[in-house]
Amino acid sequence: MTDGTRGTQIAALEAQRNELRTRADGALDGERRAAIARIVMVAMFGVMSNFGGESTRAMMMIGAAYSLFSITTLLIVRRRTATIAGSMWKPLVVTLVDFVFVTTMAIIDTRTSGFSPGQHAIASAILISFSIARMTMWHVIASVALAMASYV
Repeated sequence: MTDGTRGTQIAALEAQRNELRTRADGALDGERRAAIARIVMVAMFGVMSNFGGESTRAMMMIGAAYSLFSITTLLIVRRRTATIAGSMWKPLVVTLVDFVFVTTMAIIDTRTSGFSPGQHAIASAILISFSIARMTMWHVIASVALAMASYV
């Protein structure tokens, strides 16, 4: 192997690492925007449920827990710096928690006031849109799979 080839390989590895770093920075910026949108979504559905008279004590507790999660997520992502490894798996954890809350609210809704498929579809679509700003296509695929499982 000549020195010229070795230098080219090192340059290619550095370029690949720089690209991943740039994508991780962009994913963190997207996650920050998604954290703000999550708070707006929780507030919107909270207002709709409370003013519509459909809210139960269980729904209010789950909504309060999801509000706390949303605020905590916003505070965490505002202070973080992007890492390549973190931008790959941490959003999957947040996505899973998002869908756990949305699914729990749908289950409670089904048992109390009747399931609202439109509201559930809107919440799932919003959560799927969060994954578009993340690092890879796998985040979108995971969100769609969780949305389908949640709806079922």
